[in-house]
Amino acid sequence: MADPIRVDKGPITAYAMAVAGGYQGTYEQFCEDQAHFAENASAVASAVEEAEGYRDEAQTSKEAAAASATAAAGSATAASGSKEAAASSATAAAGSATAASGSKDAAAASATAAAESAASASGSKDAAAASAEQAEAAVTAFTKTGLSVVDGKLCITYSEE
Repeated sequence: MADPIRVDKGPITAYAMAVAGGYQGTYEQFCEDQAHFAENASAVASAVEEAEGYRDEAQTSKEAAAASATAAAGSATAASGSKEAAASSATAAAGSATAASGSKDAAAASATAAAESAASASGSKDAAAASAEQAEAAVTAFTKTGLSVVDGKLCITYSEE
């Protein structure tokens, strides 16, 4: 009878594969990590969803800031028109000046709102970037231990040599 072909499959445990991939924790730490893996994966998924929400909020804030800027420009144009009407008629000057003042106040309020919306958009963008970095760090950590996330599902990857 011929000898069977023997192939060295290398590490045979997930811990050994993780160590081969650069994991530096103890076996007990590895077991603890695995016991909480679903929770950690859920946390990463939640962080990704939260980051996407921040991105959407940032886009909404950006659009609101643009609308506020347009409104401010319209208010400034209305104030300028009111000023010209005041100059053309001495009788209507007092009423037009009052309207121009009101339009100016509205333009200032719109400009303030636009600035606040832009600041909010910037904060949301920063929060989204931070969440995305955290999610990427988690995926990188999973990859180093021979794990990956495919279509929102945790997978163990290995190779045969």
